[in-house]
Amino acid sequence: MKILKKTILLVMFSLLLSNLCIAQEAEEHFKRGVGYFETRLINKAIAEFKKALHLFKEDQKQMKAETYVTLANAYNRKGIHKAAITACKKAMEIDPNLSNAHYNLGFAYREEGNDELAKQEFALYDELLKQEVLRLCPDAQVKQGPGTIQFEGSKEDAYKLCLWSRLANRVVWVLASGKAGDADALYNTAMGIDWQMQMDSRHTLSVQFIGTNFAIKNTQFGAVRVKDAIVDSFVEQGLPRPSVERKTPDISVYARLHRDNVILGIDLAGAS
Repeated sequence: MKILKKTILLVMFSLLLSNLCIAQEAEEHFKRGVGYFETRLINKAIAEFKKALHLFKEDQKQMKAETYVTLANAYNRKGIHKAAITACKKAMEIDPNLSNAHYNLGFAYREEGNDELAKQEFALYDELLKQEVLRLCPDAQVKQGPGTIQFEGSKEDAYKLCLWSRLANRVVWVLASGKAGDADALYNTAMGIDWQMQMDSRHTLSVQFIGTNFAIKNTQFGAVRVKDAIVDSFVEQGLPRPSVERKTPDISVYARLHRDNVILGIDLAGAS
């Protein structure tokens, strides 16, 4: 009898060890897929995410849902939007409140020309983002727009969002908003900011410019005009020009153009 008990224990242990190895293998495929995704090897990323999905155990449902969302993101990058829609729906079968599933589903619907369903999904994403901001910053008086939440707060609030937000792709410390009906107006709005209070000449910078209008038809052109204003503000003060570094800048400047107005700020977290 003693020998039998030992045998049963050994068998049970080996089964547990096998399940643990499978679970770890699933996570390894997921991590490898994320690495491929971040280096723009999208086909390889998709293959790794699919491998992970076949290996997740019953107690890994949340990670399985996250993998479906990341797979949907990869499909959207490749323009395979119908597959992205399917992946998002599978994620939401596990977790209906998975915000990035709603965002990716909205994106896929929009690219497929289904604007009404896209609008519904983006609205759900915005509401989940608002709830998260209010949970992390209970005193915030939020102003909600498509894909954005604005509120007045301290830098402590901003860094709290950087650390704990699971939904925000960016956390921007707004420095100014103003006219940007043409290139000169955009330049003047950017020149109106005291950039020396935000950085010094030894810092590197990049400008992420989002949006176009009738006069500013290219985001790269808009980014250059903002960059010109920043470096010119240093030159006018008799200071050396800060350098541009696109990949790993010390200061990431964010500019969002909407019609004839622009919001300028510092991206505290960087895009996710």
